[in-house]
Amino acid sequence: MITVRLSTYARYGFALLLSMAAIALPTVPASAAQDEAIDVEAVDQFVIDSLAQAGIPGAAIAITRGREIVHVRGYGHDSEGSAVTDGTSFRIASLSKAFTSLAVMQLVDAGKIALDDSVYSRLPEFHIADPRGKDITIRELLDQTSGLADREVPDLSRPQPATLAEAAASLHAARLVADPGDEFNYHNPNYQVAARLVEVVSGESFDEYLRHHVFRPAGMDASTDTKKDNDPVADLAGGHLLAYGRPVPVPAPGDFADGAGGVVSTAADMAQWLIVQAGGGVTADGVRIVSESAMTQMHTSRGSSRYALGWSTSGPEDAPTRLTHTGNLLTFSAATAILPESRIGLSLMFNASSGVLIEQIGIFHGVLDIIEGGDPRPTAPYLSRQVPRHRARGPHCRHASRGVSWSGLRGSVGSPPRPDTCPRNRAPRTARWTARAGRVCAQARWMVPRWPRLHLGHDPVQLARARDLRCHDCARRDCDAGRQELAAWSDRTAGSSEVRGCSQRAGGSGAESVATRAGDADTRATVGLS
Repeated sequence: MITVRLSTYARYGFALLLSMAAIALPTVPASAAQDEAIDVEAVDQFVIDSLAQAGIPGAAIAITRGREIVHVRGYGHDSEGSAVTDGTSFRIASLSKAFTSLAVMQLVDAGKIALDDSVYSRLPEFHIADPRGKDITIRELLDQTSGLADREVPDLSRPQPATLAEAAASLHAARLVADPGDEFNYHNPNYQVAARLVEVVSGESFDEYLRHHVFRPAGMDASTDTKKDNDPVADLAGGHLLAYGRPVPVPAPGDFADGAGGVVSTAADMAQWLIVQAGGGVTADGVRIVSESAMTQMHTSRGSSRYALGWSTSGPEDAPTRLTHTGNLLTFSAATAILPESRIGLSLMFNASSGVLIEQIGIFHGVLDIIEGGDPRPTAPYLSRQVPRHRARGPHCRHASRGVSWSGLRGSVGSPPRPDTCPRNRAPRTARWTARAGRVCAQARWMVPRWPRLHLGHDPVQLARARDLRCHDCARRDCDAGRQELAAWSDRTAGSSEVRGCSQRAGGSGAESVATRAGDADTRATVGLS
């Protein structure tokens, strides 16, 4: 029996399990979606309205049915002001995992490896300190049950590798949190090791392998693979971080992404990918790039985790009714779904991110509702139920408060304000983590390990933006003022003397938000997410 651990966090799919919990709710039967035409105009209007409400600058969508491309288009603009089209590039984050999985399955089809082979036997450079490591199989890397986890191998705070070879070798001191195959832990290094395995077995670099054996055969000519989340890509503009409903352009931190979250693609290319996934491994041109049995294994989960090989599943294990995944980088996010019975595929990509993808997942689910013949459900109330208020006020928030200090802010934004006591939680220093329906609490916990990587200490305006993300008043006293000030900060170039935070006026301590223990598993805990 596989145990699901929800206390771990992985950088590039942060909202996956939240979205899966929501997706599992009753929907219109797939047969209805199969028989009815998709209301593309309703989809467009819903997405346009939702983007405006959420403050997301740009997005792109792809909808397919069988080998037919039903709809591809872009909305809004990129960070350089250019209109988003179906050819605009986005970082798709953890949607990349399905590409890694397919590459592995191609090698399985070729007889070069088997899913139940020991990783040690196929990748000699991968050896870990835990003696149980010899039992890890390739399948367990892909379904995230290897026993590797963030609480033993803190992916964000460890030195970032430069290559997949370094990523695999850097795990030499790792200890497992469970026996291989026993426990689900969403952990990006699993897929980094799997991608390195593709390199070693195929004799090609991972990006070359994807280009020659996946992108090109599938007709995804504009797609590419990157090593880090800030690697320059032709025609790829920067992304945004959402703060109080306002997109803030920030640089990506340069975290290693290859294998787990490094693919860059477009809506037009993702349509081709959806056709392959929904069509049992056959491209729009009728070319088979992976066997049907391999695709079935990719889409089939084991045990209670409901995570297959790069996909999360809903419905019966042997016949899932829905396959989904989300992806989340600091400044880009994405979500995708396959409805196997109707062979409908959906991908949405956004050039903005937030802690738990509240807005993005709401849009994603609304589009799924329309595709399945229903009305889009209200987004904010629906999603806020996934992060109950009592959890936002509970010990999970105090976990986030641990390991936070003024070390990176003192001298840049003045003296720290006095600690405050949240009227709904009498523990000091937790006011900034308590949110309306718990949303900002989860968002803040996601951002804590990231801000040191943004090198904000030299930029008071950026510091103000970072500070305002946590400066939220659980007594609901200055939220409007916070939005107004953030808007003003976007246009300000003045020094630190002009930096003021709504938490100071509200008596809060929201500026104390630089993590000195970013590797602490508690600061990376999820609320039941990917």
